[in-house]
Amino acid sequence: MFADNGKISLRQIKRLLIFNIFGMASLLLPDILAGRSGVDGAVAILCGIFCTFLLLWLLGGNFKQMRGDFFSYLKEAFGEKGTEFCEIFYFFYSISIAGFAAYTICHLILKNLLQQESFEVILLLLLLLGAYGIYGGIESRGRVYEIIYWTLAVLLLIMLAFSVGSVDTDKWMPFLYDSGMDFLGSTYLVFGIFSWIIFLLFLRPHCAEPEKLGNTAARAVLVTGGLLFFIYLLLMGIFGTKALAGTQFSVVALMSMVELPGGFLERLDVLIVGIWFFALYALMDYMIFHSVNIFMHTFSLKNKKYPSILILILVYAIARGCWESLFFLQLLKQLFYLAAVPISIGISILAYILVKRKRRKEHV
Repeated sequence: MFADNGKISLRQIKRLLIFNIFGMASLLLPDILAGRSGVDGAVAILCGIFCTFLLLWLLGGNFKQMRGDFFSYLKEAFGEKGTEFCEIFYFFYSISIAGFAAYTICHLILKNLLQQESFEVILLLLLLLGAYGIYGGIESRGRVYEIIYWTLAVLLLIMLAFSVGSVDTDKWMPFLYDSGMDFLGSTYLVFGIFSWIIFLLFLRPHCAEPEKLGNTAARAVLVTGGLLFFIYLLLMGIFGTKALAGTQFSVVALMSMVELPGGFLERLDVLIVGIWFFALYALMDYMIFHSVNIFMHTFSLKNKKYPSILILILVYAIARGCWESLFFLQLLKQLFYLAAVPISIGISILAYILVKRKRRKEHV
């Protein structure tokens, strides 16, 4: 499991996926779902998870047909030119997620810990940490999240347990009151973040047991989805629909209200932000890894020094743009849901169909 062979174990992949999805989903979705769907946002979470399992079924079909890495698979499906388009798309997709994750980390720290600090200073320090992650390799990333997973999970569960007593179940009403279009929109918001599992197609060659990757991803989705569902009901039962809809980073706000017995951990705010910092950093680091990998393959490069510098600059530019321009931030979100998610799924569907058809012809 800890060999320096560029491979990571299934357990490490599962924990990495949980970090990647949970951090962003638990921070961004509750207030948006509350504003759109109220209590029915909990049902939208379940429907989003169901859609994610349909996506996993599609990925499983692609996994079975892959004879090498995803780049070779794309080439077999779309040829040279089509593969170049896919690589360019996935490069900008991954770099945009990395930049948005960096922005969210900095925003979270500034809002909850270092209100007087400069956004640029925090972002630069974060990217220096990201540069270290690039040269650590995929196996070192797996080790880090292997070590901190249970520490953060236990702390989170303890704080959630102390919050349960504050739930007012009357705030869970009215139920199933949402309009059809709003409900579908909320479901798609959930599915969009969970759809990041599609990058497993690139991660498969780095997996120690690739034949079990689909089952591992399914378990990660179940854990993350169940936790998100529980947290949403908890937030709804404590804040109510209107208050939750108007509370940014509501799960962090909830955690800051928790009082542990005996005055244990006086700087609880640091611990709370630390949980989401590691989760969001895992996402940023994971997407930077894919960006570097895709860029180097597209241009047939062996040295990752200059690609890494370029990608860190792009991450900085995207994060800075999100911070300084509300228009840019909203545009990025719109492009994600209206273009990136459908295109990424469309590529997987077409690749599966085209490869299957070509191989049938070969056997005729």
